[in-house]
Amino acid sequence: MDRPMLCHLISLALVAVATLFSIIAIATPYWQKSIDHPRVVVRNSGLFETCSAISADADKQCQSIYSPQGHIIATRAFMIMGCIFLGFTAIATILLLREILKKGNIFAVVLAALAFLWLLIGCSVYTGGSKPLSLKAEFGYSFGLAWASCVISLLAIPFAFLARQSEKS
Repeated sequence: MDRPMLCHLISLALVAVATLFSIIAIATPYWQKSIDHPRVVVRNSGLFETCSAISADADKQCQSIYSPQGHIIATRAFMIMGCIFLGFTAIATILLLREILKKGNIFAVVLAALAFLWLLIGCSVYTGGSKPLSLKAEFGYSFGLAWASCVISLLAIPFAFLARQSEKS
């Protein structure tokens, strides 16, 4: 396997993982978790819904967030745009692999960079705008997946660029 093909495959794999992590992060209500000890209420908050239960083992009752705070709205928008650009990056990389798109490699690099920026802004806005729900609040796994997708999408950029550089020579 030649170097450009390997770089394309690695870039595509990274973009696929980043997209999966972003979708899971957006869809799940585990961006922030809090436990109120007097009543032992566990509350998980996400971008679109909040779930609470009497204890960690009890059934959760979830409700949609109809009037979210400003930083939640901004995070939703940036994360969704990041997913869209990751999808476009995957499509461009597949087209490059199949040699349907001949000289569009810079396009894949730009799309990956834009996806990274959208995800970075979304994660940063949530991090900066989040206030603990109680003294026992902490960030959940959805929050971690969102940041992981941001870092992984950043790693895809050099591989897309290396594939472009290899094809030029």
